[in-house]
Amino acid sequence: MGGGVPKHPTRQLQEHPAVFEFAKPVAGTYPPWYDPSYWNEGAQWTFRLRSQIRVLVQSARNYTKMLVGELGLLAGLLSFILWGGAPTRKAIFSNWPLIAAGGLSIGAYSLVLVTPRYVGGSAVLLFVAILAGIRLPRKDQTAPLAQYVATAVMATILFQSWQIWRRRLI
Repeated sequence: MGGGVPKHPTRQLQEHPAVFEFAKPVAGTYPPWYDPSYWNEGAQWTFRLRSQIRVLVQSARNYTKMLVGELGLLAGLLSFILWGGAPTRKAIFSNWPLIAAGGLSIGAYSLVLVTPRYVGGSAVLLFVAILAGIRLPRKDQTAPLAQYVATAVMATILFQSWQIWRRRLI
């Protein structure tokens, strides 16, 4: 909140412990929660670009920590996507409404606060959209090079995740 004076402020009756009075017309256990438009009427809100950039940087750090913690899952997904080739990528792209819903939700939370419990549902939505699009070729159609690349990528990422896990134990 930037400034201004609310037209309907809460009135503090006692300081220790903090006791507030919420007069009529809004009823409830904690009326400012149920009708913030009434209690904040007259207050002026400001946007601070520097503060918002700080929040976005912290959100990026939190998302990075979450992804590093799931390197094994990401390695498996990447290997299946590489192994499936163009049909897999096409099928994943056909799930764009799910990917858009999960991505927009994750993007919206990055503007405010990122914690695993808030973005977990959106992450599940993204992973389901990707997993639903995986199309593995038949055994006789599998290109050996794709298998080797997928296996190498998966082994590399799994090794890196093992290194990170080992460092946490030390």
